[in-house]
Amino acid sequence: MPHEDGIVRRLYDRLRLNLFLNPGVRRFAHGPMLAPYYEARRRHRSTIRRMGDALAFVVFTRIVIPLRARKVGRRWGWDSARRRQAVAIGIQAFADPLDIALYDITDASQMKAYVRRFEHIGISRMIADPATDHDPAI
Repeated sequence: MPHEDGIVRRLYDRLRLNLFLNPGVRRFAHGPMLAPYYEARRRHRSTIRRMGDALAFVVFTRIVIPLRARKVGRRWGWDSARRRQAVAIGIQAFADPLDIALYDITDASQMKAYVRRFEHIGISRMIADPATDHDPAI
């Protein structure tokens, strides 16, 4: 059973990483180190994929970010001004308010120095998986 849970988790991470979340619709919000990755993704997107990206963008920026900012704000003791600031940054930088809290982000441009959790979680888990073909030094 634990093996099945690991498979489901990896599948979910790959779906999150590869199918649903691109940090934007026309222009992607990302750090400079990921520019080649997103440029390659942009060139190979179908019309259906672009429509899915637009839908994910709207849901993430208009529903998920405000709800997450409220939850994170309670946990981190944010006042309403800081919560509104985090929502604005999250929408502009396509960032989870928890990332904004963890890195103490106060301006959207600061997110360019960070890889968002949804960008690296699938890769991190694949590297941690001994069944993958990678250099053990990683």
